[in-house]
Amino acid sequence: MIDEINVIELLKELIRIRSDNPGNYEEEIANYISGILEDNKIDYEIIYSAKKRANIIGYLNRKDEYDEHKLILCGHLDTKPPGKYWVIDPFKPVIKEDKIYGLGASDMKAGIAAMLTAIIENAKKGVKRNVEFLFVADEEMNSFYGLKYLVKHRYVNGGSLAIIGEPSNLKLATASLGNLWITIKIKGKKAHTGMYWKGINAIDVMIEIINQIKNIINDYKYKEPIELTNFPNLNVGIIRGGTHPGSVPGYCEVTIDIRFKDESERDFYNKQLHDVINVISTKYGCKYKIEQFGGGGLPAWSLDLFKNEKEIHRCLAIIEQSYAYVTGQALERCIFLGGSDAGIFVHELNTPAVIIGPGSLEQAHRPNEWVYIKEVIRAAKLYEEIIRRWI
Repeated sequence: MIDEINVIELLKELIRIRSDNPGNYEEEIANYISGILEDNKIDYEIIYSAKKRANIIGYLNRKDEYDEHKLILCGHLDTKPPGKYWVIDPFKPVIKEDKIYGLGASDMKAGIAAMLTAIIENAKKGVKRNVEFLFVADEEMNSFYGLKYLVKHRYVNGGSLAIIGEPSNLKLATASLGNLWITIKIKGKKAHTGMYWKGINAIDVMIEIINQIKNIINDYKYKEPIELTNFPNLNVGIIRGGTHPGSVPGYCEVTIDIRFKDESERDFYNKQLHDVINVISTKYGCKYKIEQFGGGGLPAWSLDLFKNEKEIHRCLAIIEQSYAYVTGQALERCIFLGGSDAGIFVHELNTPAVIIGPGSLEQAHRPNEWVYIKEVIRAAKLYEEIIRRWI
């Protein structure tokens, strides 16, 4: 039986430990979790991918050989930086009514707290299932120091199913958008605003580039399903340029996120991007550079890739039965609109993956982030039951 107080106290403690990325990174929170695992005599190891970049791999019943029937529970330890406009201290959790507030409360320290609690409860009961859990670094910057590193160096070899505890309001996400992260750098020509025609305004050039790319993307808006009719989409996330209103800016750079539903679209949008930048930069006589940002993005994926495999139906049945047992309700399905480590399991390890976790993307990456307390408790009970039923 899940101790409802303990899971919330654990979440509060995880919020107190800074793991913002970039910034403080994951070492301290990984060390805290490793202490809990040691106290409960749970098998684990910490894998460093770089200084302060810590990943945890643990087991309820460790097997040296590869076993395709293994269940993997996965969550990321890092958060986005707190940014401005918080009413509370983002690292001092506050409970108000039925919510807990703090950085990472929704994305995704609630999922970590729920998974860790479920693992501990099953270990206390002597439940030995073929379960591997991963608490990884760097998901917020596309997992170069996290799951991608663990896969590249063969610390993780896949299994029957991976459950990612990203915030999905405890709906079951069986597909997710991918993203393409690109930095565009334009070098124009600086000049006095009084003789602006002597210069080349790099910001104006960049605006034209972005507008043209957006027009192209808008021509490919999805007609269905309803959740995706706002996509594909281009978001300008970072922009830098100019030094003074009296000067024509000679340099501008932006970092963009293009979000799409099918991984086959990545190369198409990448080519469109390069073609537009080349044509417009040539027209104005600008030099340009195009670079990947944060590893370039996380892949789109769908369980449809595994629809003909019998094992996936067994795995989904366990999740649905566990959810019905815990809640007395039928499990709803959804499409996850964020990037996640699920795509790495699907495309690099050929392992089916789903997302189900407490919290909401509506709260992620924004000030005064919160999660419903009852949802965190329900998630812990759900993960515990899934592990118990796993064969």
